[in-house]
Amino acid sequence: MCKYVHGEGGGFPMTGFTQQDDVTIGVEEEFQIIDPETGSLVDASLELLEELPEGGSFQPEIFLSVLETATPVCRDVDEVREQIVRLRAELADVADDHGLTISATGTHPSALWEDQTITPKDRYQGLVSALGLPVKRDLVFGQHVHVGVGSPEEAIYVFNGLRPFLPLLVSLSTNSPFWRGMPAGLKSTRTRVFSSMPRSGLPRALRNWHDFEHTVNLLKRGGAIPDESYLWWDIRPRAQLGTVEIRALDVGTRVE
Repeated sequence: MCKYVHGEGGGFPMTGFTQQDDVTIGVEEEFQIIDPETGSLVDASLELLEELPEGGSFQPEIFLSVLETATPVCRDVDEVREQIVRLRAELADVADDHGLTISATGTHPSALWEDQTITPKDRYQGLVSALGLPVKRDLVFGQHVHVGVGSPEEAIYVFNGLRPFLPLLVSLSTNSPFWRGMPAGLKSTRTRVFSSMPRSGLPRALRNWHDFEHTVNLLKRGGAIPDESYLWWDIRPRAQLGTVEIRALDVGTRVE
């Protein structure tokens, strides 16, 4: 079993669950950096990040042609909408200053993963070393929604309750019909491309929080993951953030 550069397995304890006093929401979106004249992807994320505000709202991703935004913790859908609009506008303005633009679709219609450059950060280089082709071809763009909950037990309740609805949420978000310059015959090509990654797709139901901790620690001891962030399930608890995270969605072109 492969081992990552971040850890060699062992009995790592789970991070304590960060309980939320109220239900909260946060959204992460992955954007393509585009040459507006050719429509091609451009390796410019690190240059754009130098001019974007610090503090976690803008982050690199596995390819240099991708940049991720993350809203602050929001109290309701109206607030998260405002933050998404703000972050998209800030990113678009900085990209425009560089003669570039951004695009929001689940896959680029014509880009080849072979032409992309892996971001020179330990996490991404370690993923390529450990997993190879599934990571190199993971040129997809998703939207992740975090909902803050009050306790570990509530997280498992929400996790299990949402599992049957994930296919419906995917169907509402489909935004990636093209792949490598041709129609893929799929509404969400992103879903199928990402499914080649390990620990992805629809997870099994969890009996309780101990069941989740036990699963994570087994994978750590086996050297498969260094921490819970390497579970790429369509939905997952995030102990450190105190959220349940839905990861199954194509990024949407329109904010609404």
